[in-house]
Amino acid sequence: MRIFLIGMSGIGMQALAIVAKQNGYEVSGYDDALPIDALIKAGIFYENTIPENTDYVVYSSAIKENHPLMEAARSVNIPCINRTDFLTGYIKFNQSKILVAGAHGKTTTASMCAYVFGMKSYVLGGMVNGYKYAGNNELDQYTIIETDESDGSFIKWHGRYKILLNADFEHMDFFRTQENAINYYRKFALSDIEKTTLIISTQAKEFLNIADHKNIILYGSADFVTDRIVSQPHFTYSEIKCEPNGLYFNITNHN
Repeated sequence: MRIFLIGMSGIGMQALAIVAKQNGYEVSGYDDALPIDALIKAGIFYENTIPENTDYVVYSSAIKENHPLMEAARSVNIPCINRTDFLTGYIKFNQSKILVAGAHGKTTTASMCAYVFGMKSYVLGGMVNGYKYAGNNELDQYTIIETDESDGSFIKWHGRYKILLNADFEHMDFFRTQENAINYYRKFALSDIEKTTLIISTQAKEFLNIADHKNIILYGSADFVTDRIVSQPHFTYSEIKCEPNGLYFNITNHN
């Protein structure tokens, strides 16, 4: 099967290109930004037109519906699929997914998770020092996914673990209202809660008015004013220090 990516130099599309190639797809694409050498070396090439034998055109949330290549694809009946829909529907990942969501800190957190699990299977929105690609899909127990709230597509994912770092009123061009934004974050947090472990900050839990549940793990700062919150965290962090050779902090388990 052959796919063509519009906006392929974008960091999220780079990750998709790599995992699609590893899944056996023929992959090429277009971007008006500079080509990415690492993709070309992986056998993923840039083209200005959509090849005739293309099965799907895949686009990111940054691409407008009236993009000339989108219109060209539709004119010859090539299906156009959103990046997240392609990842969730056409890429085979490992059985257990760890989903990372939030308005801030997703790339850092997802990258640290991927590093802890050996950089075997991940889809990130950034690069990790020392690694060529923003995505990889080796056979393993876990796949780490950095989700995208900017177009609401983070609610399309299902995973064994969900990490919700925070919630904020960003990307209001999509959400339109604060109530709608809160509903999206709540849906991400609470869907499949009976078979998913949700790891969420105390601030985000209170902000979204999420009730206690046996499958929720709470974390937060030890300096956070505890009488302001209903639920006390299971884990707290404290004494954060930025040193030349790394970041140091203490973790306290309150279970």
